[in-house]
Amino acid sequence: VLPFQYESASEFHNKRAICQLNGLYGMIDDSGDSIVPFLFDFMEWHSKDLVKVSKNNLYGIIKRDGSQLLDISYDEIGQFAGKRAIVMKNNRMGFVDTTGQVVIPIRYEIYNNVMINSQFINGYSVLRSKTKFGAIDSSGKVVIPFRYDDMHRVGDSLVAFRKQSKWGVLEIVTGRTVAPPSYSGIFSFSKGYAVAVKG
Repeated sequence: VLPFQYESASEFHNKRAICQLNGLYGMIDDSGDSIVPFLFDFMEWHSKDLVKVSKNNLYGIIKRDGSQLLDISYDEIGQFAGKRAIVMKNNRMGFVDTTGQVVIPIRYEIYNNVMINSQFINGYSVLRSKTKFGAIDSSGKVVIPFRYDDMHRVGDSLVAFRKQSKWGVLEIVTGRTVAPPSYSGIFSFSKGYAVAVKG
Protein backbone atom coordinates (compact mmCIF):
# COMPACT_ATOMS: atom_id res chain seq x y z
CA VAL A 1 0.00 0.00 0.00
CA LEU A 2 1.42 3.38 -1.04
CA PRO A 3 1.46 6.27 1.44
CA PHE A 4 -0.94 9.15 0.75
CA GLN A 5 1.76 11.50 -0.48
CA TYR A 6 1.61 11.06 -4.26
CA GLU A 7 -0.58 13.04 -6.62
CA SER A 8 -0.81 10.08 -9.01
CA ALA A 9 0.61 6.59 -9.36
CA SER A 10 0.67 3.95 -12.08
CA GLU A 11 0.06 0.26 -11.57
CA PHE A 12 3.13 -1.75 -10.61
CA HIS A 13 5.10 -3.29 -13.50
CA ASN A 14 7.81 -5.74 -12.45
CA LYS A 15 7.70 -4.28 -8.93
CA ARG A 16 8.05 -0.70 -10.15
CA ALA A 17 5.50 2.14 -10.22
CA ILE A 18 5.64 5.63 -11.71
CA CYS A 19 4.46 8.27 -9.22
CA GLN A 20 3.96 12.03 -9.20
CA LEU A 21 5.11 14.14 -6.27
CA ASN A 22 4.98 17.96 -6.14
CA GLY A 23 4.25 18.04 -9.86
CA LEU A 24 7.28 15.93 -10.84
CA TYR A 25 7.57 12.24 -11.70
CA GLY A 26 9.81 9.50 -10.35
CA MET A 27 9.70 5.76 -9.68
CA ILE A 28 9.34 3.63 -6.57
CA ASP A 29 9.62 -0.09 -5.88
CA ASP A 30 6.96 -2.27 -4.27
CA SER A 31 8.35 -1.43 -0.83
CA GLY A 32 7.74 2.27 -1.44
CA ASP A 33 11.43 3.11 -1.74
CA SER A 34 12.46 5.67 -4.35
CA ILE A 35 14.28 4.10 -7.32
CA VAL A 36 14.26 7.08 -9.67
CA PRO A 37 14.30 10.60 -8.16
CA PHE A 38 11.28 12.86 -8.70
CA LEU A 39 12.93 15.07 -11.31
CA PHE A 40 10.92 14.60 -14.48
CA ASP A 41 8.08 16.56 -16.07
CA PHE A 42 6.65 13.37 -17.59
CA MET A 43 7.14 9.60 -17.34
CA GLU A 44 5.39 6.64 -18.95
CA TRP A 45 6.15 2.99 -19.53
CA HIS A 46 7.79 2.61 -22.94
CA SER A 47 7.99 -1.19 -22.82
CA LYS A 48 8.24 -3.92 -20.20
CA ASP A 49 11.52 -2.66 -18.73
CA LEU A 50 11.93 0.82 -20.23
CA VAL A 51 10.46 4.17 -19.22
CA LYS A 52 10.11 7.26 -21.42
CA VAL A 53 10.95 10.44 -19.52
CA SER A 54 10.75 14.14 -20.32
CA LYS A 55 12.30 17.32 -19.00
CA ASN A 56 12.04 20.78 -20.54
CA ASN A 57 10.06 19.37 -23.50
CA LEU A 58 12.81 16.92 -24.46
CA TYR A 59 12.62 13.13 -24.16
CA GLY A 60 14.88 10.26 -23.16
CA ILE A 61 14.56 6.65 -21.97
CA ILE A 62 15.67 5.11 -18.69
CA LYS A 63 15.72 1.49 -17.55
CA ARG A 64 13.66 0.17 -14.65
CA ASP A 65 16.71 0.45 -12.36
CA GLY A 66 17.01 4.15 -13.16
CA SER A 67 20.05 3.87 -15.45
CA GLN A 68 19.95 5.81 -18.69
CA LEU A 69 19.40 4.23 -22.10
CA LEU A 70 18.81 7.42 -24.12
CA ASP A 71 19.81 10.85 -22.87
CA ILE A 72 17.10 13.50 -22.60
CA SER A 73 17.85 15.29 -25.85
CA TYR A 74 15.21 14.13 -28.35
CA ASP A 75 12.11 15.95 -29.57
CA GLU A 76 10.21 12.63 -29.70
CA ILE A 77 10.88 8.90 -29.30
CA GLY A 78 8.79 6.11 -30.83
CA GLN A 79 8.15 2.56 -29.73
CA PHE A 80 10.66 -0.18 -30.50
CA ALA A 81 9.74 -2.29 -33.53
CA GLY A 82 12.18 -4.70 -35.11
CA LYS A 83 14.71 -3.71 -32.40
CA ARG A 84 14.67 -0.15 -33.75
CA ALA A 85 12.95 2.97 -32.38
CA ILE A 86 12.33 6.24 -34.21
CA VAL A 87 14.00 9.26 -32.63
CA MET A 88 13.46 12.87 -33.69
CA LYS A 89 15.77 15.83 -33.28
CA ASN A 90 15.87 19.24 -34.98
CA ASN A 91 13.00 18.32 -37.33
CA ARG A 92 14.80 15.20 -38.58
CA MET A 93 14.40 11.53 -37.71
CA GLY A 94 16.56 8.43 -37.46
CA PHE A 95 16.68 5.22 -35.41
CA VAL A 96 18.29 3.88 -32.26
CA ASP A 97 18.69 0.23 -31.29
CA THR A 98 17.87 -1.43 -27.97
CA THR A 99 21.29 -0.50 -26.57
CA GLY A 100 20.62 3.21 -27.19
CA GLN A 101 23.01 3.55 -30.11
CA VAL A 102 22.02 5.62 -33.15
CA VAL A 103 22.05 3.00 -35.93
CA ILE A 104 20.27 4.97 -38.69
CA PRO A 105 21.50 8.61 -38.84
CA ILE A 106 19.05 11.34 -37.82
CA ARG A 107 18.80 12.88 -41.27
CA TYR A 108 15.46 11.78 -42.70
CA GLU A 109 12.45 14.08 -43.04
CA ILE A 110 9.43 13.98 -40.75
CA TYR A 111 6.03 13.59 -42.39
CA ASN A 112 2.42 12.82 -41.41
CA ASN A 113 1.96 9.44 -39.69
CA VAL A 114 5.72 8.85 -39.61
CA MET A 115 5.64 7.10 -36.23
CA ILE A 116 3.54 4.28 -37.70
CA ASN A 117 4.48 4.26 -41.37
CA SER A 118 8.25 4.34 -40.80
CA GLN A 119 8.48 1.65 -38.12
CA PHE A 120 10.70 -1.28 -39.06
CA ILE A 121 8.56 -4.24 -40.11
CA ASN A 122 10.24 -7.45 -41.30
CA GLY A 123 13.53 -5.54 -41.43
CA TYR A 124 12.42 -2.63 -43.64
CA SER A 125 11.37 0.99 -43.14
CA VAL A 126 9.67 3.55 -45.41
CA LEU A 127 11.35 6.97 -45.16
CA ARG A 128 11.40 10.40 -46.81
CA SER A 129 14.52 12.22 -47.97
CA LYS A 130 14.70 15.45 -49.99
CA THR A 131 10.86 15.37 -50.31
CA LYS A 132 10.92 11.90 -51.94
CA PHE A 133 10.01 8.52 -50.45
CA GLY A 134 11.94 5.26 -50.52
CA ALA A 135 12.82 2.36 -48.19
CA ILE A 136 15.85 1.05 -46.32
CA ASP A 137 16.74 -2.19 -44.54
CA SER A 138 17.81 -2.41 -40.90
CA SER A 139 21.47 -1.73 -41.80
CA GLY A 140 20.51 1.54 -43.54
CA LYS A 141 20.98 0.20 -47.07
CA VAL A 142 18.54 1.70 -49.60
CA VAL A 143 16.31 -1.04 -51.02
CA ILE A 144 13.81 1.23 -52.80
CA PRO A 145 15.32 4.43 -54.27
CA PHE A 146 14.06 7.79 -52.96
CA ARG A 147 12.18 8.87 -56.07
CA TYR A 148 8.50 8.56 -55.17
CA ASP A 149 6.09 11.35 -54.21
CA ASP A 150 4.42 9.33 -51.44
CA MET A 151 4.60 5.82 -50.01
CA HIS A 152 2.95 3.70 -47.35
CA ARG A 153 2.79 0.06 -46.39
CA VAL A 154 -0.06 -2.09 -47.67
CA GLY A 155 1.27 -5.39 -46.30
CA ASP A 156 4.28 -6.91 -44.55
CA SER A 157 6.33 -6.98 -47.77
CA LEU A 158 4.48 -4.51 -50.03
CA VAL A 159 4.30 -0.72 -50.27
CA ALA A 160 1.94 1.51 -52.20
CA PHE A 161 3.78 4.31 -54.00
CA ARG A 162 2.62 7.50 -55.74
CA LYS A 163 4.18 9.08 -58.81
CA GLN A 164 2.51 12.40 -59.50
CA SER A 165 -1.22 11.65 -58.98
CA LYS A 166 -1.26 7.87 -59.51
CA TRP A 167 -0.60 4.97 -57.15
CA GLY A 168 1.02 1.58 -57.71
CA VAL A 169 2.48 -1.23 -55.59
CA LEU A 170 6.08 -2.39 -55.11
CA GLU A 171 7.57 -5.43 -53.38
CA ILE A 172 9.99 -4.08 -50.79
CA VAL A 173 12.67 -6.78 -50.91
CA THR A 174 13.07 -6.97 -54.69
CA GLY A 175 11.70 -3.59 -55.79
CA ARG A 176 9.52 -5.47 -58.26
CA THR A 177 6.44 -3.60 -59.49
CA VAL A 178 3.36 -5.55 -58.40
CA ALA A 179 0.90 -2.99 -59.77
CA PRO A 180 1.81 -0.06 -62.07
CA PRO A 181 0.97 3.53 -61.01
CA SER A 182 -2.49 3.72 -62.56
CA TYR A 183 -4.78 4.03 -59.50
CA SER A 184 -6.07 7.04 -57.63
CA GLY A 185 -5.75 5.18 -54.32
CA ILE A 186 -4.53 1.83 -52.92
CA PHE A 187 -5.29 0.51 -49.46
CA SER A 188 -4.03 -2.36 -47.31
CA PHE A 189 -3.78 -5.92 -48.61
CA SER A 190 -5.67 -8.71 -46.87
CA LYS A 191 -5.44 -12.38 -47.92
CA GLY A 192 -3.74 -11.40 -51.15
CA TYR A 193 -6.23 -8.70 -52.15
CA ALA A 194 -6.22 -4.91 -51.88
CA VAL A 195 -8.77 -2.16 -52.31
CA ALA A 196 -7.69 -0.01 -55.27
CA VAL A 197 -9.51 3.00 -56.68
CA LYS A 198 -9.27 3.52 -60.43
CA GLY A 199 -9.65 6.95 -61.95
